[in-house]
Amino acid sequence: MIRQTLFSALILAAITTTIGCAKTKRTDPQNESIQGVLGIDSKEVVEFSDLATRDMLRSVSRFQNPTGKAPVIAFFDIENNTNQPLNEDIFLRRVRSTMLQTANGQFRFVDEAALAKIDEIRAKKRAGVLSASELKQLTGADFLLTGALDALSQSEGRRASNYVLMTMRLTDTENAEVVWEQPYEFRKDRVISVF
Repeated sequence: MIRQTLFSALILAAITTTIGCAKTKRTDPQNESIQGVLGIDSKEVVEFSDLATRDMLRSVSRFQNPTGKAPVIAFFDIENNTNQPLNEDIFLRRVRSTMLQTANGQFRFVDEAALAKIDEIRAKKRAGVLSASELKQLTGADFLLTGALDALSQSEGRRASNYVLMTMRLTDTENAEVVWEQPYEFRKDRVISVF
C-alpha cells in the first residue's frame, strides 16, 4: 500500500514537473513550426513571399508603363478560402517589405493607409458605378496586387492530408487584365499515433 502510494506520488510529481516546465524558444521562421500541423505556417509565408517577389522582379519589364516610370502597385486583400483562421494581411506585408528591400525602385507602392479608400472604390467598381480606368485615376496605381489561399483537406481514420494552393496576382487597373500570377503549393500528410 505504501509502495503504491509512493509510486502514485512519484508519477504525479513527474507529470506536474513535465507540464510545468514548458520553455519558449525562438526558431527560424523558415523552419516547420509545430510537428503535425497540416495548415499554413511561417515557413510557407516566408517561402511564398520570397518566390512571388523574385518572380515579379524577373517579370518587371512586362509591367513598365509607356512613360518609363516604375509601375505603382496597390496592395489589396488576400482571400482566405481555407479552413484555417489566418491573418491574411501578413502575406501582403511580407511581399511588400521583401519587394521594397529588393526592388531597387523597379516598383512603387501605394501607402497602406490608402487601402480603406481603395476598398471603398473597389466596392463601387463591383457595383458597376466605377470603371477600371476610373479606379486608376483615383488611386494612381497601375496594378492591384491580390491573392488567394485555397485548401483541399481530407481525413480518413487516423490519416489526414491538406493540399494548399497560395496565389498572388497583379491586375492592370486600366483594363482589369491579369498580367502576372504566381502559384505556390504544398501538401502535408499526417498519421495520428495512438498510444
